[in-house]
Amino acid sequence: MDVCTEHQQLFVLLQEIISDIKFILMALNHHHRARLQHRNATEVVIRQTYSLNGKMQKQIEHLHDIASYNDQTCINNLRMSRNAFGRLCFILESAGGLVNTKNVQVSEQDAIFLSILAHHKKNMIVKHDFKRSGYTISKYFNNVLSALLKLHGLFLVKPTPIEDESTNDRWKWFKGCLGALDGTYLPLRVAQKDKPRYRNRKGDVSTNVLAVHARARNVIERSFALFKGRWAILRSNSFYPVKVQNRIVMACALLHNYIRVEMPFDPLEAEFPEVDDEISDDPEIGFIDQVEPSQHWTNWRDNLATEMFDEWRGNH
Repeated sequence: MDVCTEHQQLFVLLQEIISDIKFILMALNHHHRARLQHRNATEVVIRQTYSLNGKMQKQIEHLHDIASYNDQTCINNLRMSRNAFGRLCFILESAGGLVNTKNVQVSEQDAIFLSILAHHKKNMIVKHDFKRSGYTISKYFNNVLSALLKLHGLFLVKPTPIEDESTNDRWKWFKGCLGALDGTYLPLRVAQKDKPRYRNRKGDVSTNVLAVHARARNVIERSFALFKGRWAILRSNSFYPVKVQNRIVMACALLHNYIRVEMPFDPLEAEFPEVDDEISDDPEIGFIDQVEPSQHWTNWRDNLATEMFDEWRGNH
């Protein structure tokens, strides 16, 4: 074989190698472009799915569905009519110190707060409903709670004592009294070391709420039934700290008073029968017409104290 023939064969081999390299490079380039196109298409879909405009639209739609669709829907979700809810938002903004932020309006802040009280929803559920982060839900819940408690001067009902000049046959013997005092137990979640302090006579961990709402105990009992029926957060343990739970009870009471003033007709109250607090004309019913001292309870108390002292002295 001469030298010329060897060079020709070597040249042909090099051309084949170069051709193979070009094919491999073209294949790699095609694969890379396909991957880029797929990634870009995926990013477009993600941007469309999680765009800020789309999220804001869902937030607006949800707020409309629970608070603006009709009165019955608003009562079911927030425990008050649309008019009462709008007035509450105005009062909390003008007198309570709530402000609209860049992303959350006062109306949505109030709706978040009322939704939690009315249905005792957990943070993870509420953030899904309102399309907000858990931090946002917690932040505005506490903001509205603080603003509402500032308005106790507006919403707190102060009982009027029975006047000295009262001639009412039922109440003239209780001059200076504010009315009937009654209480109810509300479930409470506390640390293990604090449970003995909050355990009631039935063995449950709870806090005792005392109230004077009227001059008859049966009226107060009816009010407590309405109170718990309206706010589900009062019917079971919540996961807030004890101080916050106590503030929630006060907030629920203020809102309860507000609703009774602002809503001429309350569907929840219509479910409970009215109680009669008027004086009956039935002559068979007698009323207290005099108050006389009695030693019965005084003697019982003294005997109990003596027995306890004797037992203590015998043990020592």
